[in-house]
Amino acid sequence: MQAGRELDVKVAEALGWDFLTEEGFKDEYLPYFSTSWDGMGSLVKEARRIGIYLGINAVPDRRYEAYAWDEVNQKRYEICGKTAPLTVCLVFLTAKGIAI
Repeated sequence: MQAGRELDVKVAEALGWDFLTEEGFKDEYLPYFSTSWDGMGSLVKEARRIGIYLGINAVPDRRYEAYAWDEVNQKRYEICGKTAPLTVCLVFLTAKGIAI
């Protein structure tokens, strides 16, 4: 797997997606959740489907603040990071209770 794809796999698993087959990992079907704006958009859409609402704001020093609202548990989570897609992935995994 390419660097960073391990995080994308964790996100896919947290969404309930399965990318493992008898032949192994099917990389071509997995969005680049943590490194692309399109992948981040897919995550926002899929997270909403399971009751987690994601958002992001630009903050000073060229950083991003991502937040997640877990509708089921009525909890809010926030994380700051250097890139928008990565920060959104990290806050989503935090909301799901998955250690990074």
